[in-house]
Amino acid sequence: MYFTRAIEAHPNNSTGYLNRSQIYQLRGDNQLALRDLTQAVNNSAQPDDYYKRALLYIKLKEWEKAEKDLDKVIKTEDFKRDAEPYVYRAICKAQQRKRQAACKDIEVAYNLTNDKELEDMLQKMWNDCGCY
Repeated sequence: MYFTRAIEAHPNNSTGYLNRSQIYQLRGDNQLALRDLTQAVNNSAQPDDYYKRALLYIKLKEWEKAEKDLDKVIKTEDFKRDAEPYVYRAICKAQQRKRQAACKDIEVAYNLTNDKELEDMLQKMWNDCGCY
């Protein structure tokens, strides 16, 4: 595989790991994808890398790990004004029965978006979590 050769040539460059993780995910091999995403995070600790890993953790229903990565993402300038990471973190929190914390993230996400479809989804999440 091309990306494996790139990784062998440049093991500290995250790009090869990120690209190979996408191939693994397309093939349905999420554990290998997770291994590569973790290596990318270890090499560069970029917010995008944490975000990609958080999304894979969500797919794997590893809610606590996803929440921790999303915490790191949301603290960065790149993402703190973006509704999407708050939505995903709210989902993680709701899955862990942290309803009050999920409600806070839903509210933040709602205030950050102008997307009607996302607002409707957030309203449903708000109701499902029993937020008031």
